[in-house]
Amino acid sequence: MTDCVVFYDDGCGFCRRCVSILRFLDGRGRLRFEAASHADAPAGADQELKVVIRGITQGGYDGVAAALGQLPTARWITPAMRLRPVRWAGRRLYRAVAARRHCIYPR
Repeated sequence: MTDCVVFYDDGCGFCRRCVSILRFLDGRGRLRFEAASHADAPAGADQELKVVIRGITQGGYDGVAAALGQLPTARWITPAMRLRPVRWAGRRLYRAVAARRHCIYPR
């Protein structure tokens, strides 16, 4: 069983597409994906991606960085994602996309 669970809005086409990319990058099955409607889903998982690693929950941009950090194929990018200016811009961009996700990629 994996230590990393990714909760996402399975009713959102954009979210499903992002999860399919994470599944592709996750060749070793390190991530487990669950719908936001799952009984164990953290609050707000229907509004932004939530990642739970060993009991610690991160959401949005930080959740994406945490999930990528679990993948050998993508781990190399996470140090750059945590740099202050990149993190600042990434969080803003994530919030802007999340607010318009149903328009960007319809159900």
